Amino acid sequence: MMSKKRALIVLSEYFVKKGKFMTEREYREQTDTPMRAVLVRRYAGSWSRIPLLIEKNFPEAYEAIMRSNSGPVMKGNKNDG
Repeated sequence: MMSKKRALIVLSEYFVKKGKFMTEREYREQTDTPMRAVLVRRYAGSWSRIPLLIEKNFPEAYEAIMRSNSGPVMKGNKNDG
């Protein structure tokens, strides 16, 4: 079992390689994931926290993902209309 920080490093590298943040469903459909989706949720608490955790801990990786992101961003605010 890896630490939370190591899991975020692995996930951020994976998302940089893929060029976007994935929804949990998209992630589960991939065949080359570095760890199971259940473990990702265990480390992050919920799937929607993953971009926030990566942004806070690894801003360079976050920027690289956002630059190449062609899909929807999973980051959101409850107050958005």
